[in-house]
Amino acid sequence: MAMEIGDFQVQSVMFGTLTLDGGAMFGVVPKVLWEKSIPADERNRITLATRGLVVRGSGLTIVVDTGSGDKGSEKFNDIYGINARRPDLVLQEMGIAPQEVTHVVLSHLHFDHCGGSTIIKDDTVVPTFPNAKYLVQKKQYEHANHPTPRDRASFMPANYEPLQAAGQLQLVNGHIQIAHGLSLIISNGHTTGQQLLRVHGRDRDLIFMADLVPTMSHLPVPYVMSYDMLPVTTMQEKDFLLSEAVKRGHILVFEHDPYHAAAVITKNKRAYTVKELVDV
Repeated sequence: MAMEIGDFQVQSVMFGTLTLDGGAMFGVVPKVLWEKSIPADERNRITLATRGLVVRGSGLTIVVDTGSGDKGSEKFNDIYGINARRPDLVLQEMGIAPQEVTHVVLSHLHFDHCGGSTIIKDDTVVPTFPNAKYLVQKKQYEHANHPTPRDRASFMPANYEPLQAAGQLQLVNGHIQIAHGLSLIISNGHTTGQQLLRVHGRDRDLIFMADLVPTMSHLPVPYVMSYDMLPVTTMQEKDFLLSEAVKRGHILVFEHDPYHAAAVITKNKRAYTVKELVDV
């Protein structure tokens, strides 16, 4: 069910699930702690959502992240336990034609966030949304094209090179305003140039947390992923943004939480925790 935030209707949307190593998802946190909230399978993998967001208003239809997509090989899908749906088909079920999408905001270019940005049509990889501008931070795009050995496997050119070839990739710099009431927050701990969409409300905002806080189980500041390029930076960014969220009662959307889409948070003496679940 969509909710109203400022001038926009906002609705979370499920593009599928994947499974990732539980230890990698929680870094130095012992398994005896993290498995209480998200249990692992026999391969030590935990199930994660690939959740996106649809934002409509002011003549715009915006999709935030696109899941893993359906272009992966059988081996790839088995390794990562991918169960994905094409975002254009999901939106059609919501009554939104692919041609109506004006913008796609990609938090970053890891495969589980942008894989659905392109599809195979007549044996050619093309943009999923033919009329959309795909917004990516310039620094993230540059990093994706020159990754380190540590994160090379997370980037797959077929997910974003066709966007550039079609003239639909729009590279942006920093904390920009997409439109009145819509802005981007930059977070560099997970990967250079990760961008979080912020929908400004009259009394509180809604923030799509992407991989800064992938699940509700990652609310404690030290709970950061081994995938993060700069884990200490992630912790600093988390603490700053979560502190503001507590003070202003912001709604936080968790892209990878397997159970709940969003929440308002609070802070006790030990950690940030969920105050109230929110249906988005």
